[in-house]
Amino acid sequence: MKKILSIIIITCIALSTCALCSCKSAEENIVGTWTNQTTVFGVVTENSYTFNEDGTGKSTTVLGVGLGFDYTIDGDMLTLKYSVFGIEASTKNYTFKISGDKLTLNDGDETVTYTKKDS
Repeated sequence: MKKILSIIIITCIALSTCALCSCKSAEENIVGTWTNQTTVFGVVTENSYTFNEDGTGKSTTVLGVGLGFDYTIDGDMLTLKYSVFGIEASTKNYTFKISGDKLTLNDGDETVTYTKKDS
């Protein structure tokens, strides 16, 4: 009986370890394009963030203007360093959460939720 119980416990530990290892990290989950629609003066506009695997990305604004950035993730903190013509222009810090196909960003003043675009 003790032998069977030992085998069951070892199997449970092994399966738990495998399950934890297969979880994607925040860096892997954030990769892709995330969009948000807002209504400004009755006109629906779309903003988006595209995060690449190499730590770079692009923010596209309502007018379709894109700004490149480098990003880092530390726990639940997302830092975007925007650059213009290769020169760092500004840094934006967010707390973030990914739940399914939703990315929620909070900069301390505002919380905005983005939806992941289908690949």
